Amino acid sequence: MPMRIFTQNEPLNGPELDRLADFLENCNSGRATNVEALDGFFAALVAGPETVMPTEYYSDWNKTNRWV
Repeated sequence: MPMRIFTQNEPLNGPELDRLADFLENCNSGRATNVEALDGFFAALVAGPETVMPTEYYSDWNKTNRWV
């Protein structure tokens, strides 16, 4: 399947979500976060009272080795 470049803000469709879930399942010996947790994480970033820069949350996820 060719890589899709996202040029618009649109939700992932069913097959794309399945592909993401499979990818996350195979990351870090199955210890990576799942799609639901990832969705909640980004929802909290968007809905929170303060702006959180990507450098902050990428750094936190890398320290715990839970992103991938």
